[in-house]
Amino acid sequence: MNMRESVTYYFSQMMTIINNMWILNDKIEDIIIIEKTLQSLMLKFNFVMCSIEESKVIDELQNSLLIHE
Repeated sequence: MNMRESVTYYFSQMMTIINNMWILNDKIEDIIIIEKTLQSLMLKFNFVMCSIEESKVIDELQNSLLIHE
C-alpha cells in the first residue's frame, strides 16, 4: 500500500489477486491473507495494528481500516 491508495482501492486489488488464486485452486486461508495485509499496510496504521490483529475475517479487517482511514 502506498500513500495515494485508499483502503477501498487496496482491498479491491488484493481481492482480485486472491480470487485469481482461488480460480487456480490455491486455497489460501483467511488468516494468512489478514497477516499479509497487515504486513503491507502503511505506517499510518501502526497505532491500530494491535486491535486490528484480532480480526479473523477479511471483511472485519477492511471495515476496521476504513474507519481508521
